[in-house]
Amino acid sequence: MATIKNIVFDFGGILLELDQPATFRAFSELLDEEIAMENVLDKMGDFFLDFERGKITNETFIWKIQRLRGGNLEPLEIIKAYNAMLIDIRMELLPFLEVVKKKYRSLILSNTNAFHIQYVMHNILEKRHGVRNWSDYFHHIYYSHEMGHRKPDAEVYRALIEAEKIDPRETLFIDDTMVNVTAAMECGWHAVYHDPRLRIEDKLQDYIDACETL
Repeated sequence: MATIKNIVFDFGGILLELDQPATFRAFSELLDEEIAMENVLDKMGDFFLDFERGKITNETFIWKIQRLRGGNLEPLEIIKAYNAMLIDIRMELLPFLEVVKKKYRSLILSNTNAFHIQYVMHNILEKRHGVRNWSDYFHHIYYSHEMGHRKPDAEVYRALIEAEKIDPRETLFIDDTMVNVTAAMECGWHAVYHDPRLRIEDKLQDYIDACETL
């Protein structure tokens, strides 16, 4: 029987409300062609994944998108389109996260990039909610572009376990993408899929109880 001591949250879709189609619509308008979840890598290139792994710089990312339209796109237009998916963090999550941190080792493991994090930290957390130190709500935060790997790369799960010196059998990972959940389970973690339409604060104890009865 497992005892959960560590909670690892995905960020977008679990704690941060997303509207990914908003970014696809914005890029479709900028590039004057239909961009959607199903074809974004084919239409725009897999440099998006390199960007989330920290393999290319902010400037290179912008330049690669500019090339798709002959170089006549303004960098701020590109950044605005890319950030269009970032909606909000509910205020009631903050006291919930404080309680979780007191009871468990609380972590974030997120596929993200420098543009998204800068926008969320400044425009959402600080400006809207007065939160200056998001890291105060967690013991540690792991972003893919800083780690050099992204989910579902096995390396990203192993790197977190090694850095934290924690037992994967005592670790619960919560994500809104099933392939990431499956990868975590293959690395020995307990992992659950969370529907972004549901409130994580209403479901967390159910997830923990389910894992601890295995």
